[in-house]
Amino acid sequence: MTPILAVEQTVTAPDKKEISEDLSLEGNEKKIGDLKERINQSRQAENEQTARQMGVALTELQERTASLISMDSACKRLLTALIKKETLEVEEAGLRKNLQAQQQTGIVQKPPYSLSFYDGILDGLEAAEQQKESAKLAVKLGCRSLESLAMRLENARKDLRKINDRLDSTDEKENDRELKWDMEKAELENELAAALVNFEKANHDNLLRQLKLAELRTDLSRLGISWVRKYLYFAKNDLDKHLEAIEDQRKELNNRIQKLVKEQKQAENTLLAAQMLLYREKSHMHLSRLPIGIYDNTKMN
Repeated sequence: MTPILAVEQTVTAPDKKEISEDLSLEGNEKKIGDLKERINQSRQAENEQTARQMGVALTELQERTASLISMDSACKRLLTALIKKETLEVEEAGLRKNLQAQQQTGIVQKPPYSLSFYDGILDGLEAAEQQKESAKLAVKLGCRSLESLAMRLENARKDLRKINDRLDSTDEKENDRELKWDMEKAELENELAAALVNFEKANHDNLLRQLKLAELRTDLSRLGISWVRKYLYFAKNDLDKHLEAIEDQRKELNNRIQKLVKEQKQAENTLLAAQMLLYREKSHMHLSRLPIGIYDNTKMN
């Protein structure tokens, strides 16, 4: 198969207007479609003849394709994040509606409430609290990632401006082919960095919304606990279960106490034995230092 010439293999780059913060579903879907064509073009150009005509190494052409694939991955992840955003917005609206209704009329289930029902709400509160802590950590890590990518984008823009200045300089005309390749690489890095920042921004927004959802669930659970406590009904089965649990805890605590007492006695006996042994050794050493006659009389007595 004859390689396609380099002039036919210039990868179609987007207009500079398109390299922007497009966080819409439609714009992102269009971007993914365009990238598919650009990746195909770049792969077709991965041959030695094209590399020689462009004055670059074959590995550089392969790196260009890899950058386009990375950009495509970032755009697809962004698309997923944007779809998730819509789902989270619906969920948040539902939770806010439930919270408002619960503040006005209490929970849906009518009183009285059993201890088992109360325990279920307590479990829900614990789960919501754990979700909130996890969301806080995720937001913190997301901020660091976004800062790092924003720095990468800023550096890419600086490099792009430098190459633009070189292209405008008459002194660089002899290296026009090399500069054009440097420009293409700089534009590609700028575009890739922008795509990564766009995804991370959307992801960060989703993490903040998930944190808000966890806070709303926590508020709902606490409100439910306050409401249920007013109408708590102690059924015999529930009381028996709680009494059994208390009895089990009492037995476990008693066993631990007995174990600790036993260990303490053993430690005291060991210490006493050691003290007696030390006392005997000191007494023997004291007697051995006495004159022989006195020592013998002491033994006879």
